[in-house]
This record gives sequence, C-alpha cells and structure tokens, in this order.
Amino acid sequence: MNSLSDNLHGTFDDLINILSKTSDTMLNNIPFKDSWSAGQVVEHIVLCGNGIPDNKTGDSTRQRDEKVAILKEIFSNMDEKSKADPALVPQGFDYKQHDLINQIKAIRKKLCLIAAQKDLNAICLDREFPTVGLLTRYEWLSFICFHTQRHTKQIQNIINFQKVGRSF
Repeated sequence: MNSLSDNLHGTFDDLINILSKTSDTMLNNIPFKDSWSAGQVVEHIVLCGNGIPDNKTGDSTRQRDEKVAILKEIFSNMDEKSKADPALVPQGFDYKQHDLINQIKAIRKKLCLIAAQKDLNAICLDREFPTVGLLTRYEWLSFICFHTQRHTKQIQNIINFQKVGRSF
C-alpha cells in the first residue's frame, strides 16, 4: 500500500502531466455555459490544497484514517455535483501553463512536508469538514488527494471536450 506522501506525489504528478501537455489557450477556454475553464479548475485546486486548517489541534481518540472512506466516496462519485465555497471560487481569467505548474509543485512540496513532519493523528480544530465533522491531519491530506483527483479528471474532460468538441 502506498504511503500518504506517495499518494500526494502521484496525485499532483498526474495533474502536472496533464497541464504540461495543455496550451495556455486551452487552459483559458470555457468549454460551455456555466462551466469553469481548465485553468479555473486548477486555481480552485490551488485554493483548496494550499494547506490544511491545523493552527489549533488536539489529541485524537480515534483512528487517524477513520473518515477517509467517506471522503473518498464523496469525491469519487462524479455524478454528484456541489457548489464551491465562495472563498474557493476561482477569480482569474488569464492562466499561464508554467505558472499553474509551479503553483501545483509548490503545493505538492508543502503538503508532502506536512505528511512527513507533522503528527498525522492530531485532530484539526480550526474547521469542520461539511457533513463529516472534524478531521485529522491525515484525513485532511487524504481529502486533498481525493479532491485533486476528482478535479484532475474534470480538467482532462474539459481538455478532451475542446479537442474533439463532444460532451463528456
């Protein structure tokens, strides 16, 4: 079984691989009404993945991965759609491939350091995850993996739609 750090690396490497093959034009095109561009989806990933709410933590009385399965289930279901928190809605419109890749690499490094250096059993008390409750650091990092994997699929679909002009 892969470690959390391996999962973080693999997840962000998959995204970087897709971005490295995508032009600035394709990153900035909105494929259809009420959609985000691929670049906006990447900005959303950056906003969501730029750390975890762990300024205040406490000791856990449960397994550090107890809520991982429910988080995975939530983000694996591509039929379920939800609105992003207003603070996590992308604001940009002129994305550059190299800038997005550099931001993703920086986030990957930051999150891998958290995974390697911090107590992953600690409960993060700064914010509850909607409908799930308080999460451990391990669970927050797992959420970021699942969230990024979901949106990486979405980005690939947006790019494919632009290339072949068909829905996904």
